[in-house]
Amino acid sequence: MTEVEIMIRDSKYLFGSAERAAAEYLLGNVESVVNMPISILAERSNVSRATWIRLAKRMGFQGLKELKREIVTQIRSNSEPQQRTVNFSDIENFDATSSIFRNIAALSITSIENTLRLLNCSVLEQAADLIIGARRLCVSGVGASGIVALDLHTKLMRIGINSIYSMDFHFQMTAVSGLEPGDVMLAFSHSGQTNEVIELCRLAKERGAVLVAVTHYGKNPVSAIADFALFTSTPEPKMRSGAVGSRTAQLLIADCLYMSVTKKSYAGVKEKLLKSYIEAGKHKNGIGSKGR
Repeated sequence: MTEVEIMIRDSKYLFGSAERAAAEYLLGNVESVVNMPISILAERSNVSRATWIRLAKRMGFQGLKELKREIVTQIRSNSEPQQRTVNFSDIENFDATSSIFRNIAALSITSIENTLRLLNCSVLEQAADLIIGARRLCVSGVGASGIVALDLHTKLMRIGINSIYSMDFHFQMTAVSGLEPGDVMLAFSHSGQTNEVIELCRLAKERGAVLVAVTHYGKNPVSAIADFALFTSTPEPKMRSGAVGSRTAQLLIADCLYMSVTKKSYAGVKEKLLKSYIEAGKHKNGIGSKGR
């Protein structure tokens, strides 16, 4: 799947009915759409020419021709066209345990690949610099996103970053209320529409902190508030039995942030990494003694 298709797929729920119909037609007929004149396209899709042009402009292109050219370019450079044939189901549609494994594996792989295609390395670098330079860092998230937030918080503590996080929302609210200019809040929210996270983000901005958001691609309340946004993408159904692809995509961003921070400050953190390795190794056969 191309970057353009990913962006359209992940944004279409925000469109009006006509633009959503155009988006769905494009996603289902990509190869024919890119070769079709707009007059025939409008006729076959039952969507007006003006709607197709609006869709292209909404996605950041000058017009439909530019959008189609970009899709063709990305298709030619895409080395994994087999992704188009993967259909993701929720758990009630699985007919065997083996199909669960195949589906989850395909979902996780596709979520990683799609998120990498949308990753803005410049924003990632800026976010890493903010984390390193922050007087105080609050990491926020609830539910499945909170698990990802906890994972990154733990990693950052290992290298001496003054990170604050708790699974308890009231604790998060207390921590964020103490932020000041020069502090940073890193918010995880797959949907970008979770009320608790939105409240935390607004409070952080009121306190003068810089807000970095990790959220699903497209405009949502969290990305709209954020100073910097790192986007994830996952094809999992909206009505799902658990956050599978979204968690995988968020963990990818969290690990990229952690590794970027570690790389930038490695001279100052390598001793901390060694010490934490030794201390943790004391609880594993042989590792701690070898580290001394």
